[in-house]
Amino acid sequence: MRSKKRDDNRSPNSTPSQVLKTSQKSNEFFAGRLLKQIEKAFSDLCCFEMMDLSFETCTDLLTYLGYCGDQLAFKDRIIGDAFKIMRAGSATGSNVSKRSFIVFINAINNVFLQWMKGGGDENSSTVNNSDFTVKSEQETAQIHYRFFALWEYRQKIKLLSSTNSTKPASTTSPLDMSFKPQTANSSIRSH
Repeated sequence: MRSKKRDDNRSPNSTPSQVLKTSQKSNEFFAGRLLKQIEKAFSDLCCFEMMDLSFETCTDLLTYLGYCGDQLAFKDRIIGDAFKIMRAGSATGSNVSKRSFIVFINAINNVFLQWMKGGGDENSSTVNNSDFTVKSEQETAQIHYRFFALWEYRQKIKLLSSTNSTKPASTTSPLDMSFKPQTANSSIRSH
């Protein structure tokens, strides 16, 4: 049997067929980083007190996390499809749970962990039947492929923010931005 070598020179514009399977430990580490970013987004966008998320709130969170922006082609259709997937089985039909949102973010990053299945694990008591779940690595990969545009958009934003020392505001990662209001006088230089 020949072993497969990882191509470390892959471009950031890699296609879904080039996605490699990662170890459980790597997935757990990355999922932890994602959760910290999501919790920061919940905090910064005042979502901690909310029990579930509206379409507009999900759009704001996805934009804040860098998965979409005005430059994303077919943004409304893609986010609409994502929202439908997250709320599948929802009793209310109009909102999604925070847990569903977190599972979806992990899935579009091609991260699968056992807790994402829903039932049958130690966290199953916190899982609602209307929550979005993924049952396998294959289902996670299908979601990743289906919403590859969101993942790719974030990768481009991250690449641009790491390579440009003087970044235009439109290419700055939402995670790296701090609010800096400008006044009419702030653009005038003193001599």
